[in-house]
Amino acid sequence: MLIPTELQEIDPRFVADAYSLKISRLVFASLVSIDPFSLEVTNQLAQSVQVLSPVRYLVRLKKGLRFSDGSALDAHDVVATFESIADPRLQSRYAQSYQNIQRIAVVDSHAVIFELKEAHAPFLTDLELPVLSSRYRERK
Repeated sequence: MLIPTELQEIDPRFVADAYSLKISRLVFASLVSIDPFSLEVTNQLAQSVQVLSPVRYLVRLKKGLRFSDGSALDAHDVVATFESIADPRLQSRYAQSYQNIQRIAVVDSHAVIFELKEAHAPFLTDLELPVLSSRYRERK
């Protein structure tokens, strides 16, 4: 892919410009994606997203997910990604968008529960954050 400038960043927790954002979305998969025409949320890594209450969401991952290096992608990677983006030490430009998450818990290797501090109607679209390996919890 040719772009008119050098990429500033590829880690989706830090991308700032439109080209880096687009490339990061091509390189990394998210739990869900947003259809650009209908704006509907569609599953990507998630097999299902179940709204248990206005503040609790159960995300079940598809079976057999792998990162490009062949390592398994599981619930621990999801938790590490979302916890890292909200970690003030990491200084992600998107941290504020994820401050409403009170807790993320691994149910099993293919399921995660998100608990919010308060109801947030567009939370499903917040799950569009690309998932990184838990090895990259800290900034590289």
